[in-house]
Amino acid sequence: MGKVILNLVNHCIETEIRREYKKRVSACLNAREPDDSLEAELELLKTALEQFDFPFLRSRYPSLSGGKGDRVCLVSKGSRPPGVEIDGEEITPKTTAQE
Repeated sequence: MGKVILNLVNHCIETEIRREYKKRVSACLNAREPDDSLEAELELLKTALEQFDFPFLRSRYPSLSGGKGDRVCLVSKGSRPPGVEIDGEEITPKTTAQE
């Protein structure tokens, strides 16, 4: 199961996922050889960007709005949409497909 740690001290979950996605795209483009773990993280971040209902997540879970010190991770669920852990407690994010 893949996991990406998100730093939400200065911004919300959506901004952090976008930043981490761009960082990994750059790393993939600059890599001399394919990196399966990097590519898996990139796919996890891309799926979250495409599927998460960010306004709902920020309103339902204040920790995801940023400015707090909670430990937040994006977690791979295999073929299911990604999950989110806040201080070790897993939540199932609402996705745009659930509207």
